[in-house]
Amino acid sequence: MTETTEKPYLDYIDFGHASLKNFFVFRISKGGDLFRCLEAKLKDEGIRSGLVLFMLGTLRNARLAYFNTNIGEFHVNEFNPPGGIECVAGSGTVSIQEDEMLAHIHVVVAGPTGNAYGGHIYPGSIVKEYIEGGIVILEDIRMERIYDENVKAFPLKFFDPE
Repeated sequence: MTETTEKPYLDYIDFGHASLKNFFVFRISKGGDLFRCLEAKLKDEGIRSGLVLFMLGTLRNARLAYFNTNIGEFHVNEFNPPGGIECVAGSGTVSIQEDEMLAHIHVVVAGPTGNAYGGHIYPGSIVKEYIEGGIVILEDIRMERIYDENVKAFPLKFFDPE
């Protein structure tokens, strides 16, 4: 490829450089609220830039949200199959939005028939046996979500640390 054909693609990507500060692994036990437990631990550790790399385990129920960009609102779907639901994947970011830490985490869950559903994990998703996962903590970067009227959402922006 020549430089002239690559350049238009670079207009679409925002890129940040960071160093790995630490790697946390976690387990949330039976009865814990998946989102609230992660949010509380991230705040307790003072983490403001990170990546949720994976999550897996089981949930008694799942509350997953879809963000409707046409109206700028979340729609929450609830999944409560008998016997629970499996969390087969989870990932996300930890950043700052309006001076507060924000955990932006998506999961994919599968029910007893193997049908899979995904979305933003919402409070009220209760762990059945356990959820385990890993989070990378970043340094040398400040990731911040800043409102963008064009998408009616808060996409990530990348800055040098303060």
